[in-house]
Amino acid sequence: RPYAKSKVHKMLDNPYYIGIIRFDGKEYPGAQIPLISKELFEKVQLKLHGKRPTRYRKHDPVFKGVIRCGNCGGFITWQLQKGRYYGACQRTSEECKKRRLLREDRVEQLVAEMLEQLVCPTPEIIQWVADSMREQQHSNIEEKERLWDSVKLQLDRISRMDDRLYDDKLAGDISQEKYEEKHAAFAAQRAELQEQLRGIDRSFGNRLDQTLVLLELSQKAAEIYASRTPQQKRLIITKLFKNMTVEGDSLSVSYTDFTQVIAQNVVETRKLIGGQK
Repeated sequence: RPYAKSKVHKMLDNPYYIGIIRFDGKEYPGAQIPLISKELFEKVQLKLHGKRPTRYRKHDPVFKGVIRCGNCGGFITWQLQKGRYYGACQRTSEECKKRRLLREDRVEQLVAEMLEQLVCPTPEIIQWVADSMREQQHSNIEEKERLWDSVKLQLDRISRMDDRLYDDKLAGDISQEKYEEKHAAFAAQRAELQEQLRGIDRSFGNRLDQTLVLLELSQKAAEIYASRTPQQKRLIITKLFKNMTVEGDSLSVSYTDFTQVIAQNVVETRKLIGGQK
């Protein structure tokens, strides 16, 4: 049957089709793919109501897609209530339903404390580590380049020898059988050398540059974290932390392997200089 006018009006007034969900008198960004643009929706609202609707503010919780439930394995999703974000999984099991909601501000407090634990009390040590890594980088790059050039020279030499062998065959200086035998030997040597080239890691410099950036971030994150946008905070978290999981009523947070080493060395440094009893 054709839709009633009231049904059509309700559809035209429903923000669901631009990715917004109304629930309990409030509106939240939904996971559905918008079917129409916000501009078109607003034009329709202007026709229906004679005024532009309130623009929808996209909520952006800091820990969106970051924390998992240790029981069901799902991501914690967040809702804004009374100016504060609260998080929970989909609560598909009884155990999940019994769990208290996470508060974003308390999770951020824990993150801030763990970022503080990465800050070395003596910046000179961090500088010494960075300088040592750069020196090692320079030495390794030179060694890799020498090895690369050596293998390339061998490949070029074998290619020239194979070309001359083919010319000798055309000139009748060697038999077809002798040509095929030596050509197969050259092909085997070429394949072996090409495999050696593939095994030479020339990306060491880039990877070490990335490590130095993470080292610098680990020392600045505690200072800059509070003033960053939610997206920038998520980037800091994903670079310096490995797992964030809700177990029972507690939150488990772990560093990456790299930042765990930094944290351990910071503890030892503080002990040595008397910064920790």
